[in-house]
Amino acid sequence: MEQAVANKPHPDSIPLSSDEKEAAINGARVFLRKQFPDESGMWLLYSIYRDSGYIICELKPFQKSSRAFSRKIKVIIDQHTLEIINYIDNKILLEMFGEYEDADEVSITKDEAFKKLKSHFKVSPTYVYQPDEDIYYLYGKIDSKYGVIATTGEVIHLDNF
Repeated sequence: MEQAVANKPHPDSIPLSSDEKEAAINGARVFLRKQFPDESGMWLLYSIYRDSGYIICELKPFQKSSRAFSRKIKVIIDQHTLEIINYIDNKILLEMFGEYEDADEVSITKDEAFKKLKSHFKVSPTYVYQPDEDIYYLYGKIDSKYGVIATTGEVIHLDNF
């Protein structure tokens, strides 16, 4: 309560210092060498940020995947000691989806799909807050209850899908 009344920022919103960033990068590098020694040069440090009192290093494969979801590792670092506490690897989750077949070939372009859906769009006024300007702007929110099946070009109602 005192923190809210004093208008103090949330600890996770405090920017990382250069020392914390450097320690996190080195920690992620050491982690990869120990945990995945055969995958040298295959990972890219995607982001570093604070979350729930920890520093998170998000690592993604250097080679992009053609699948909807790609492999990702989150290295969790204690923000006080700068030691690696744990990591999360979504490889097991991705292996569960590995048995699914690839989708059929897309037969319609984005522009063609847009033309088919254009008459089904609903635009409603929506205010969007811009924190750097401390002001709300009026925008149009585009929505539709219809979609296009990319393999056939058929327009369908999404409730029936």
